[in-house]
Amino acid sequence: MRVLNHHKDIVEKLKKSGITQDMRSLEFCDWIVIEEYNENIVGAAGMGGFFHVSSIQIDKNHRGRGIGKKLQLEIINESRKRNYSFVCVFVDPRNITSINLHSSLGYKRIFRIHYSSEIIQDVMILVLKKRGYVLE
Repeated sequence: MRVLNHHKDIVEKLKKSGITQDMRSLEFCDWIVIEEYNENIVGAAGMGGFFHVSSIQIDKNHRGRGIGKKLQLEIINESRKRNYSFVCVFVDPRNITSINLHSSLGYKRIFRIHYSSEIIQDVMILVLKKRGYVLE
């Protein structure tokens, strides 16, 4: 597992791997954590933007092996190292695997967005420092 700052070479490697075919937001992250197998990217998680939004994508042939949890834990650890106060994710509430993963790591659901009848996203947040907190 490697943490890499955004660079055109890593973006090209992400594209070549096919990992960003379903989730192009990884190509625009400030920094990325990648998991490789036989020199091929099989999973990637990235962080970017003012609201520290994390994106994650696992190759279809490597799902169910714990890669997502490893990537998310590294995103959290690196965010702490970079002195972030919080991190956010946008998760389709029908994606039970992702909801369970993020909930198990301490993320709290704070908002639901209905972009359309087909596209729904829950905003989940993990507070890393007590400078801020979730209002209820």
